[in-house]
Amino acid sequence: MTRNAGARLLGSTILIAASVALCGGAQAQETPADAPNAQDIVVTGSRLITNGNNSPTPVTVASAEELLRTQPTTLVASLNALPEFAGSKGPSSGSQSGPPNGGNGAASLINLRNLTPDRTLILLDGQRFPPTLFTGGVDVDAIPEMLIQRVDVVTGGVSAVYGSDAVAGVVNFVTDKTFKGVKVIAQSGISTYGDDFSYKLGVAAGGNLGDNLHVEGSVSRYHDDGVLSRQDRAWLNNYAFGGNGTAANPYTLYGNVRQSNRSFGGLISCGTCSLNGYVFNANGVATAFNHGVSTSGNNTEVGGDGAYNDSGIKSPLTADQIFLRADYQADGGPHMFIQGAWNHKKNLQYYGWATLNNVTLSSTNPYLTSDLQTALSAGGSTFKLTKIFSQAPLMANNADEKQLYLNTGIDGDLGKFGWALTGTYADTKLVDTITNNPDNQHIAEALDTVLDGSGNVVCRAKLNGTDPSCVPLNPFGPTSASAAAMSYVLGTTHLNVHTKFYDVLGHIDGTLFDLPAGPFKASLSGEWRKVTLQYDTDHPFDEYVSCPYTPLANCNTASSRYGQVYGNRSEIAQYVKEGALEVSVPLLGNLPLVRDLTFSGAARYTSYSNAGDYWTWKAGLIWKLTDGLTARGTLSRDIHAPTLYQMYQAISIVPSTGTDYLTGAGNVAYNTVNKGNPNLKAEKGITRSAGIVWQPGSLPGFSLAFDTFYIKVKDAIQQVRGWDQAVQNACYATASTGYDSPYCSLQTRPAGFTSTATTNNVTAIAAQYLNIASVSTYGFDMELNYRGEVAGRPASFRLLGVYQPHIRILQPGVTPFDCGDAANCAANYQATAALRITASAHYEVTSGFAVDLQERFRGAMQNTGQVASSYNSNGASIIYASSVKPLAYTDLTFTFKVDAPAHPEFFVNVTNLFNTQPPLTAGSGNDGAGGPGQGWANAFDDPVGRYFTAGIRARF
Repeated sequence: MTRNAGARLLGSTILIAASVALCGGAQAQETPADAPNAQDIVVTGSRLITNGNNSPTPVTVASAEELLRTQPTTLVASLNALPEFAGSKGPSSGSQSGPPNGGNGAASLINLRNLTPDRTLILLDGQRFPPTLFTGGVDVDAIPEMLIQRVDVVTGGVSAVYGSDAVAGVVNFVTDKTFKGVKVIAQSGISTYGDDFSYKLGVAAGGNLGDNLHVEGSVSRYHDDGVLSRQDRAWLNNYAFGGNGTAANPYTLYGNVRQSNRSFGGLISCGTCSLNGYVFNANGVATAFNHGVSTSGNNTEVGGDGAYNDSGIKSPLTADQIFLRADYQADGGPHMFIQGAWNHKKNLQYYGWATLNNVTLSSTNPYLTSDLQTALSAGGSTFKLTKIFSQAPLMANNADEKQLYLNTGIDGDLGKFGWALTGTYADTKLVDTITNNPDNQHIAEALDTVLDGSGNVVCRAKLNGTDPSCVPLNPFGPTSASAAAMSYVLGTTHLNVHTKFYDVLGHIDGTLFDLPAGPFKASLSGEWRKVTLQYDTDHPFDEYVSCPYTPLANCNTASSRYGQVYGNRSEIAQYVKEGALEVSVPLLGNLPLVRDLTFSGAARYTSYSNAGDYWTWKAGLIWKLTDGLTARGTLSRDIHAPTLYQMYQAISIVPSTGTDYLTGAGNVAYNTVNKGNPNLKAEKGITRSAGIVWQPGSLPGFSLAFDTFYIKVKDAIQQVRGWDQAVQNACYATASTGYDSPYCSLQTRPAGFTSTATTNNVTAIAAQYLNIASVSTYGFDMELNYRGEVAGRPASFRLLGVYQPHIRILQPGVTPFDCGDAANCAANYQATAALRITASAHYEVTSGFAVDLQERFRGAMQNTGQVASSYNSNGASIIYASSVKPLAYTDLTFTFKVDAPAHPEFFVNVTNLFNTQPPLTAGSGNDGAGGPGQGWANAFDDPVGRYFTAGIRARF
């Protein structure tokens, strides 16, 4: 189906653009009847510009109503259909194989240009929205949706206007502050496979109380059941790459792949005994391992008795929102407002079954038959077993986010100047509950089984009284373990995160004086901000396994008790002080080919209590050649400051083994240390953009914008794992300069780096954030709009396109990555096609019936972002047998309006109308079989399939 994606895109675009071909006799509707007064709108990206056409920075303005017509589930989901967004994360962007980053791996994180979500600044009504995750990220599902009027997307650096994080751009959610009446929404949806049921209920109301007070509010709930298992889609058949990436043996995609070094019933390793390599395919019965077809991969085979893992496809969520706002306009005095929101969101993320990895068992284990005991004893008193507990529930993270958000302010006029002062407070609590978390102490006790005096199998710990609650575990078979035993060895752990946010912002702006070409405008602003972070867990990493007696196999007192753990972090804070100046200077006007030439500039000084002081700036030029043709360009310096988590992550220490590439020793025992870096500084970005806007007077309602962009980030913050071979070797390569590489600081050794004796083996290696990388990207954006009438009826058409061929990530001594046009890339970077297009059309066939059609397209992608030898002189070309094919999705909505009180609208929406399945892919290289997150390209591709939504909207 995907091979026709390009043709279908062309056909759909021709269909939805048909109105343009008919526009010769059409009357344009330049401003919708319900649009707010343009004079009251301050364009995002500036505190001075009130007309988006006069902004030097490209701004895409999307009506919330129009967005939800084509993707009615959530506003965030509809935003991610726009091509400017690449690499955004959400409930269906793929499951992870470990505890979710930030505390909620299913959080909705908006990502402009796939430069990672933390380089996109999220605003609500032009003010910074507080973080919801402990990594500093904003789960935009926390933004109250019912009264959002529009979303402004600024695709350019604007740190000089809004502060840190606006490197890739800004997304500003703007509320309808003058809403009057009552509106309700009720809808439900289901996939074509009968799963992923969802519903949305909401009501909003607003009105004036007297002449001076306006009050509005909303209450809503959105629920989505999700898709809980990869096995729920027949096409998602445990894909992995085999081969070694050479021309003779390229990486080739295989389905029905199993891990040949483990099984669901248990794989035996017993040296020279006759059962070595046997498996328990039936409970208590050992049979020869049936090998599948080798893939030349890393312990992977097609078919056979090997095992695979599982995870969710789409995470369930429930989001409740309450929003209230009041505005008071004093007679002849200032305007005051207060608004608040309470958000409660729950996500459930599955990420794999528990495993037993090469555990040591007694050859006379009482769960074994006497024949098996005899055969195993021939190889010694113990043997090894590896298995995946597919009979157990999947390990899961239950994320529970609660946020109280308060924002108040006062604004008014002071002569010819306007002024405003606002304050924001937010209190966010996130509770992670990890269920089915392997309890290593209980596993050791439950596997050490004996017979009691009555011939019953019991734990030795129960028999000797050290743990009367111990339940024996029978590991010999796919379903051999009792439910009580699984409950005993799989526990529940909690992480409690508390974030507070305080912000005070003031600004004064207006016309300073008049120049021949127009008014000289300026805005002076100051901001103070404080963010705090604290988290604790009931089972931290340093709760080590306690062996109640000795000897006890599989009991390692240097191991954390639970499989997935965090550290504890007492409260820490970051204080920020900022001052900024923005100007708009008309240079020329009313001349041939220079109807208007205006310079806009901004400069900001930012002081962080723990990350340094910085200047950011921006310069822009608007050149209006004619009434219909405008050229624009910007140059800016932007920053992204390190988060509190990156600087002060609680230390966690986990015993590990690996190769020491300095001494050459293998299987070296050392501690892996995960920790923050208090010496981090802000990333520095440079952004250039240039483009044109064409609005021909002969075609009212039509506009075309074309902009190029280039972004480069220096001192990019990257988590570096010191145990990686490339990182170790990059350290050792600086011997001539005294091992001065920052990578060397990640290692602890008895005698430094001068000795290669095994007595100098590494004892600890850290994973830590460093200002070590650089990131660059470039490309162009295109936006075409038409709003008018066709055959006497209202119609609109929009085409958005992005071409972004490269996202290069360079890190000294490490293989470069280019995440542009790649399905798999470096950490934190998602699948990104170079070419991304969204086309949409709306046509009101009659006063009671309207049709919306949307086509979403992405181009083909290579499988990996690892750079070939043309960019990496130290590496060889990486060859795949196939690429990831292009893909297009069609969304269709019918809306029926009833001429009755409350003006009800019934709508039916189908997303992914043709049930297009994602082109298949897997992780880069031959890195495993059917692991979580493999099978489709995350972020854009839809693993759920055709989805039906029906509902009713009404407004009183």
